[in-house]
Amino acid sequence: MSEEKKPKIDLKARLGKTSGASIPPAQGSSEGAGDSIPAPAAPSASVPAPAPAAQPVYQRFEVDDSDVTDARKAGFKQGVTVAIVVGLAALGIGYAAGGASEKSAGRAKAVADMTDLAKKADDAKAKLALLQEKLEAGVKELGSKKFPDSLAGDLGGINVDFDGAVLGGRRFSGVSLETTKELIEFATDVASVNERKGMISTLLGKLKEPIEKKFKGGDKVAISYAVVVEGSGKNSPIFATLAGLQKSLETESALPAKFTVMSNGKASDVPAYAKGDASGKAIALSPGSFERICPDDTKGAQAQLIAQLRGLTTKLKGEDQTSSPDAKSGLVERAAKLSIALKKAGEGS
Repeated sequence: MSEEKKPKIDLKARLGKTSGASIPPAQGSSEGAGDSIPAPAAPSASVPAPAPAAQPVYQRFEVDDSDVTDARKAGFKQGVTVAIVVGLAALGIGYAAGGASEKSAGRAKAVADMTDLAKKADDAKAKLALLQEKLEAGVKELGSKKFPDSLAGDLGGINVDFDGAVLGGRRFSGVSLETTKELIEFATDVASVNERKGMISTLLGKLKEPIEKKFKGGDKVAISYAVVVEGSGKNSPIFATLAGLQKSLETESALPAKFTVMSNGKASDVPAYAKGDASGKAIALSPGSFERICPDDTKGAQAQLIAQLRGLTTKLKGEDQTSSPDAKSGLVERAAKLSIALKKAGEGS
């Protein structure tokens, strides 16, 4: 077997390149090979053909535009995210600084407000104590059968300036819940005191004249009413009419032979009953019996006035601590305690 020749590779043909001269393929045979393998032919029998220079191989890469767009979007989002994080960090620092500043300013206002309210509580205490003094003096005068002429003017001149309006716009930073609650309750009670004070002043003006008139009458018990008997008693019922006397009679004096009674605004003389038939005659009514059943308006109003004065005095002075363990403190004492609590809140303690 003859030695098989190796064919030379035509690089220009492989790369699709051709030179100016066409090189016919060489014919050759190989033992045992059914196909002929072309062999490159040299241009000259004596000079071998130079090997062609290797040409660069170019590769083309296809890039989808959506990938570029997504990459740009991703970069943009990443940049935005970084900017947001940095911005939030800066905002957090600014908020912390601003919050601290606002908190400090709020606390400063609260201190000023509590200091001012403490001063108002002291003023309220002084006026409440003065009001209590005037009310107690009024009750004492009425008990001595003397009308308190100056009391209405005194009450009108005392204004306790600590109602709900003084709490408006206040800052309660650092103030305990107990103190805040007492502030609201105290202001509500003071408003009630001012209202009752005005009512008592009005009542004093209305009752001045009748009470003074009653006081001038002294403690003497007088006969002020008589019973007038009507009907003969013969086949007819007997009735009695209550009539007021035109002029009251002292019990020490002898009863008159006739009574001057008032009926429908007119005065008329009725014979006093002595004995026998009582028809058309008047009988004196026992002193004080009518007042026990039907108290006169002046006496009832006087009792109401005294009750009002004592009730308001108790609210200011407080209930008797020995009478009950649940006795309430008076507004004067509460004002003093409230002032102390407000001053402590203002000092930050």
